[in-house]
Amino acid sequence: TITINDATTESEAIDLYGMELAGLFTSASFDGTNLTFKAATEIDGTYHTVTASGEDFTLTVGANNYAPIENLALFAGVRFLSIQSDTAQNGNNAAFTLALRTVG
Repeated sequence: TITINDATTESEAIDLYGMELAGLFTSASFDGTNLTFKAATEIDGTYHTVTASGEDFTLTVGANNYAPIENLALFAGVRFLSIQSDTAQNGNNAAFTLALRTVG
């Protein structure tokens, strides 16, 4: 689980050691509609936006929903991940349950 806290747009980072992102479940308290993803090689390193064909990869989602990652190769080898919403949370935290698959 990863969380975007009240009045913020970006989650803390999570270590995906040995796993890859395959999708995510949004909570009913999620206020946004679009998510982007940031990846780094170290937990306290520099995070770079995940891109597809030269554009920021954006996942359109709603509250209380499941969104699969259709292009799994986008997250191949990503060790540390954070998510960013297009909208700041307003009055609550939004938790996201990550659907992960084992690498290998």
